[in-house]
Amino acid sequence: MIRSFHVAKHKRLRNIYRRIPKTIARQLSSQDPSNETIDRKDEDDNVRLLYKRDEERNTLPKTSFLVSSVNSIYWVWYVVDFVPAINASPIESFHVNPTYAYGGLGLSILIQSAFALYPLSLVSKIGYRAAISTSEKSDDGRGKTKSAPSMGDDELLVWKHTLPLMRTSSEPLVFPMGSIGLDKTSENTRIILEDHGGNFANFEGFLGLQKVAGKEPKSNGIAANLPLLLDIRKPSEVRDSESMLHMLLAGGKKPNSSSGSPKRRSAETSTSNETHRKKSQPQRPKYQKKKHNRGKKN
Repeated sequence: MIRSFHVAKHKRLRNIYRRIPKTIARQLSSQDPSNETIDRKDEDDNVRLLYKRDEERNTLPKTSFLVSSVNSIYWVWYVVDFVPAINASPIESFHVNPTYAYGGLGLSILIQSAFALYPLSLVSKIGYRAAISTSEKSDDGRGKTKSAPSMGDDELLVWKHTLPLMRTSSEPLVFPMGSIGLDKTSENTRIILEDHGGNFANFEGFLGLQKVAGKEPKSNGIAANLPLLLDIRKPSEVRDSESMLHMLLAGGKKPNSSSGSPKRRSAETSTSNETHRKKSQPQRPKYQKKKHNRGKKN
């Protein structure tokens, strides 16, 4: 009887231990926000998120900027305060050549500029906002006003970073559809299209977004004139690869089903031209052929 009691107790404990990992995993999965493909706070009703940089990767550029800032502050103090104070002493052996001080200050400014331009050029998020219909009022010439619906332009929203803590900017840069895109002659663009089949999630590296001539952005300021640099290192950073391909490479126009490779399009064009040329030529009437045959029989 005692033995059966211990056996039953052992089975009951074993069943409990088996359920513990499942319970813990269920609780962790319900509390882990990384299981959601898109964070709700990153999007609103009108904006579709295409790309978001992982904030954990901002530690290195943020630290580099802070270190370069401390270095610049040191050289400013060295030139403005330390060198004049030393050279004012009556002991000439302690004097410092100001040329070296100004050289160090100039080098620190160059380093500071590089470490400031890099985080300001990095793109934090890219979103797509569809056109919203609005109503315009116009006068019909008889003293009455009539309203007509009008469609706005689709827009690309680009969020940059702010210094010194590299936080996402509160207001995005607004670009009309087709005003920015990938460099079609870039080697990285070729790798995405040919090696990865247009899937941005499989690509790791830098992508520069170039501005199309003749299309001005809707946002003004220094941030709008700085370079736009995409740094993709994780597949989770790309939220919608297909839409990114359409928006950044095709100018927001989805490819037609009939479009293919350049060789295929040229072959289809030449075939259609030849067919049109054959149709345009006049055909010989059938009765002439019969009359010619009758002459041969006679």
